[in-house]
Amino acid sequence: MLEKTLIKSILKKWNYGDFRVVFWDKEEFLIGNKPAKFSLIFKEKIPFLELFGDTSLVFARHYMQAKLDIDGDYDEMARVLYYFSNQQFFKTKKDVLSKITQKQESKNIKSHYDIGNDFYKLWLDDTMS
Repeated sequence: MLEKTLIKSILKKWNYGDFRVVFWDKEEFLIGNKPAKFSLIFKEKIPFLELFGDTSLVFARHYMQAKLDIDGDYDEMARVLYYFSNQQFFKTKKDVLSKITQKQESKNIKSHYDIGNDFYKLWLDDTMS
């Protein structure tokens, strides 16, 4: 679920190409305003952390492992992948990961330090000092 949400949030920011993404659960997601020139068909989820790697390498690896199919214009697909391998795309992914990490850090801090006054009353005097 998180993988699909992340892929969609990244794709919504792309403004190049007309293509279709078919997820492992058969949900379709269209990019662009014209008919799709190609389709990326995911047969399996991409592990979450792999989404932060080099886009071309991630897609190539999944294609070679038969976890991703490509239907349509391969030249257009190569142009789109090349376009999205730029620095701006990496910043977008890092921003998303940073926000997720910050939320997790906040939960970790609360679980370690928000143990309540009842615990401290066992060790401290009435003034809690």
